[in-house]
Amino acid sequence: MNKTDAKPDPIAEHTSPLGSERTDSDFLTWKAAKVRASIEQAEDREQMIPAKKIWETLGLEP
Repeated sequence: MNKTDAKPDPIAEHTSPLGSERTDSDFLTWKAAKVRASIEQAEDREQMIPAKKIWETLGLEP
């Protein structure tokens, strides 16, 4: 597989320090774990809260 066929790493994409003020390893480890858990949760659609319910809860939907 060449580089053009490789899928981007979603963890690396969200934990890279692009302009981030925090670079300490504890924070980056915590952030990587949060992103990884979010990605895994998003794969199980039954765990997801419908957007309409969130909008209603926040008072953004009439």
